[in-house]
Amino acid sequence: MNSQLDEITILLVEDNKKDRELIVKTLSKYFKNIIEAEDGKIGFEIFKNNKNIDIIISDINMPNLDGIDLLKLIRMSSLSIPFIITTAQIDSEVLMKAIDLNVSSFLLKPINLTKLLEKIDILCEKRHIKNKLKLKQNEIKHYIEAVNKVSLIFKMTADGSITYMNESMKLISKYNDNEISNLNFDQIIHPDIPKKYIEDTWTKIKSNELWHGNTKFVSKDKEVFYLNNTIFKIKDLSKEEYITIAFLNTKENLEKRDFHKKVLLNIKEANKKEYELKKEIINLKQKIQDYEKFIEEKSDESFDKLQIKVYSKEKQIKLLEKEKIKLENKYESMLITKRNEVKVHIDTAHKYKMEADKQKEDTKEVKKEVDANHKKILTLLDSITVKDKIIKDLRFIIEEMDNKS
Repeated sequence: MNSQLDEITILLVEDNKKDRELIVKTLSKYFKNIIEAEDGKIGFEIFKNNKNIDIIISDINMPNLDGIDLLKLIRMSSLSIPFIITTAQIDSEVLMKAIDLNVSSFLLKPINLTKLLEKIDILCEKRHIKNKLKLKQNEIKHYIEAVNKVSLIFKMTADGSITYMNESMKLISKYNDNEISNLNFDQIIHPDIPKKYIEDTWTKIKSNELWHGNTKFVSKDKEVFYLNNTIFKIKDLSKEEYITIAFLNTKENLEKRDFHKKVLLNIKEANKKEYELKKEIINLKQKIQDYEKFIEEKSDESFDKLQIKVYSKEKQIKLLEKEKIKLENKYESMLITKRNEVKVHIDTAHKYKMEADKQKEDTKEVKKEVDANHKKILTLLDSITVKDKIIKDLRFIIEEMDNKS
């Protein structure tokens, strides 16, 4: 916390020298940067020339420029810089003006320095939370940009009218910006999807439930694609919309795997045929050897008859060898082609898996950040409740002073 206090710059505007010195002495124990001003006019000049001021503490009744007029001038430049007013007497009209100008807090004089430090501590904590929230919002913005690049997103109204598609969704659906304005959800959902399935989905998301599931879609040119969808309702003051964040469904990958299996099966069958062909070639060679042996054994037969038989067998052998070479070339070419196809599809499947894993991790991180910021917003709401309590306390002080008068 000390490192946070070292970064805080406080502007103290107080015309009473004794009060000013007492406050500065106390604050200097906790804050390094304290700037003093003797009246509102000097205080405003310091504010204009110093953009690093984080908190302003000002008296109301001062010469040249009082605290309320100083607050008016500062609110023209900054609507949110914390402003604490100190005063010996509280006038209800002055009080309402200060509240209208978004004053942070009031302190009655003589100032209770402990209460002053408590109020400053609350303002410092708010500043710290605000800075952290801003950083988280920037982080979420980057995460959303990342999700937008890797996912398919579209928004629609309660009647199904499409109001927005990101670039990825436009690319796969084949619709352009001009066509989206006249596009309805019924035109992109595939006609095979049962009507009851669609009605149940609408019922769920209209009741503020999150819907998640796989759906079949059709593009402008009637090409089918599958999406793994998450749909939820978003609502602002003017309208309700339903946003879909989707990724390409793994069904496409399964179809690719089926294709790979078919290719592998064909290769297996080709290998089997190759084995059978080689076996047949071995048998043919054995037959040739048998024929040669036969010729030797039948050497006593007439040369002409033997010559005719040898010629016939040689002719058969040559035909078989040509057929064998032809089959070998055919299956060798087929094997090379199929092996290349398998390699390409295996590489593609691996790439799709890596992308899907990354998308899943990115989505988890975005959800964690959204949950964290939800907690921070609840903390800010608690701070607003504290401020409301301060106003109630001030009204009670006013009523007591009015009763005393």
